[in-house]
Amino acid sequence: SSTFYYLLRHPKALAKLQAELREGFLTDNPLNDEKLSRLPYLNACIHESLRLQSPVNDVGARISTGIEVDGVYVPRGAKVFVDKYSIHRSANYFQDPDQWDPERWTTPTAGSDLGAFSAFSVGTHACPGKMMGLRVLRLTVAKLLMRYDLELANPEFDWDRDAHCCHVWQDFRVAVRVRSQARSVG
Repeated sequence: SSTFYYLLRHPKALAKLQAELREGFLTDNPLNDEKLSRLPYLNACIHESLRLQSPVNDVGARISTGIEVDGVYVPRGAKVFVDKYSIHRSANYFQDPDQWDPERWTTPTAGSDLGAFSAFSVGTHACPGKMMGLRVLRLTVAKLLMRYDLELANPEFDWDRDAHCCHVWQDFRVAVRVRSQARSVG
């Protein structure tokens, strides 16, 4: 949902993504994730939306041995959480961190550390469904944008104000118009 929200709020980005999709699938070949995974702007839009609106914003793990971190002792068995929301919105890692800017993924700047991105967590605690989740996102976004023209039915909707968490939305409606096409899309 957040990917569609940000695209509909940024018409130039939406047009750029639609152009990339249409250019990438000029023939009657069905959409496939192998090809979608190589579309830089599609993946940039998805990653940037996940950066701002991660499905899960904190991940915890138990410490197996005691450890000192920055002068503070953390005892064995303590549960330690990583707050992805704060990392993803930190100017220490992302230039203009509260702005949705998919270009940061296609043209990285000195002000962004893309390695800080962890929407699916990292290491041994990484989400086992990451690849499937990204595949579903790519296919869903591509198929809907190639088949339909979308617009916010409620232009007053503001994600940060009205989506009280990443799973609950109030009045997030999208108007859909079927686009006339000379060919079918995957």
